[in-house]
Amino acid sequence: WSSAQSAQRLQQRELKLYEATLKSDESVLALQAMGDICEREKRCTLAIQYYQRAVAAALSAGDLGRATTAWKGWQQALGFLGESEQALKVMEEAAAATVDLKAVPDLHVSRPPPATAYWERADRMDKHGAGGTSPVESPFWAPAYLMVLNYSSSRSRDAVSQAHLEWGKLLRRRIGPCERPLTQNRDRSRVLKVGYMSGDFYSHVVADTIEGILRAHNRDCVHITCYQLTTRKQDATTERLRTLADAWVSVAGLEASDVVAKIRADAMDICVDLGGHTDGSRLDVMAMRPAPILATWIGYPNTTGVDCIDYRITDGQCDPPESTQMYSEKLVRLSTFISFWKPELLNVPVGASPPITAKGHITFGTFNNIIKHSEASQGCWGKVLLALPTSTLLMKAEIFEHDADRQYWEDRFIEIAMKTSGSCNFERAGKLRKQLSFISRFKGRPNNTHAYIPYADHVAMYNDMDVMVDSWPYSGTTTTAEALLMGVPVVTMALTGVAACHSHNVSASLLEQVGLGELVATSDEEFVQICVDLSKNPDRLQHMKATLRDKCLNSFIKQVPDALCREVEEAYRSWWHKYLDDTA
Repeated sequence: WSSAQSAQRLQQRELKLYEATLKSDESVLALQAMGDICEREKRCTLAIQYYQRAVAAALSAGDLGRATTAWKGWQQALGFLGESEQALKVMEEAAAATVDLKAVPDLHVSRPPPATAYWERADRMDKHGAGGTSPVESPFWAPAYLMVLNYSSSRSRDAVSQAHLEWGKLLRRRIGPCERPLTQNRDRSRVLKVGYMSGDFYSHVVADTIEGILRAHNRDCVHITCYQLTTRKQDATTERLRTLADAWVSVAGLEASDVVAKIRADAMDICVDLGGHTDGSRLDVMAMRPAPILATWIGYPNTTGVDCIDYRITDGQCDPPESTQMYSEKLVRLSTFISFWKPELLNVPVGASPPITAKGHITFGTFNNIIKHSEASQGCWGKVLLALPTSTLLMKAEIFEHDADRQYWEDRFIEIAMKTSGSCNFERAGKLRKQLSFISRFKGRPNNTHAYIPYADHVAMYNDMDVMVDSWPYSGTTTTAEALLMGVPVVTMALTGVAACHSHNVSASLLEQVGLGELVATSDEEFVQICVDLSKNPDRLQHMKATLRDKCLNSFIKQVPDALCREVEEAYRSWWHKYLDDTA
């Protein structure tokens, strides 16, 4: 047997054992295990049922620790289903239980072990206790909660930012004050030592940008050290990045204070966080100020809330000057803040013609992470499909592998679409259902190994859509760049002026780079009209199919990394000069 077959057979034996246990006893452990098995199999609706029963059984037994473990699984399964709003409510319910972290056995947390250990050893927040009444107050729940807030279309932009800022205040109270390290070499024009700190140095959106930057950095201006925060995921991209850095340091598994000591020993002038509140990041390290100058960039669509991070790199499209979005960092607006380096994509040929040419009707699509499929974006997509009854919407996600999860998502989409359109027409709902098309992210089902579709096959699937429809309030990044490189235009929604929101506007920034600002909508009505207009203009779709890759090559891959890198280096130099002046 292959290792995958052996693992599957072992899992099947586990499943039978736990099922037998549940026939005689509503065992919390068995229910939790069943939920975990179903979640690993990407049977999320079934996993949720087991986690719900596990929470109820644990609470009935007065075991808040095991209830928290089940709540965590429940929240994660909801995320896989794209249910960001429900996931937030589950975390709020769990945090309100004021769970003592000391009572939680073997939690499968999303933070690296050292960071988790650090939080658990931190002094309890006087009146709040360990869990508090809000997920923001809970060291256990806060990272996931803050991340998922970015996907919500029911929480206001300012409420989401405020939660991050409140978390930052609590972090400072836990850690205590920090002192800014002083540099010994105060030469204004010397080579600056810059450290990039990330848990995403593998095939990841962060790597897609930082690789081009590492290639373009002028070593007469900067010396680059990459601090690898976790070694859980490593691949060919990791090895490429390793060769592009002047120094590569793994700090995986180290305590925050040890990481800080290492960065200070390396005498970094500038330390740049590339992850924010994403999985594998170490904002506890940044909060101890490991370098004289701190910044955050690329990997997170909101403020970190950390009061000693000096700068946040962005651009004027995502964060226009008139925006009132709240940040703890000072915004540094460049001409753009992202590039895209994915050379393997260029080996995949762009289709000769858009699908509309052969099919006679337009095919919309979205390959964004399903948790980005907010109610607001689904409602607008539904309006597009209702306005174009012969159109189809193509989607790809892990949950579409299994009928129950696919049916759940389909029913939810229909409900949201009909509610948004103000229609209760069951016949129309039935027709709308037929306009939906689903692809699993897994390649076939031999031995049920759940191997992902190879990247080249994934990218080739963009040839099956005429237009990509974006999500919000958290727009696409990698998927937007991939679509454009495959000759597929992207219609997105942006927030402008004082109401601008960074996460909302990233695709708009990419579209501006390739001269497609006219595909950026600011209302549902405009979004629908842009889609309708494209459906009536196959010649324009053909032209974009033939020309978009070259436009992207001249921006994302050729011009932008070099130009962006020069701007970044100029920013680093100006920060250095300000630091020297401030500490003179």
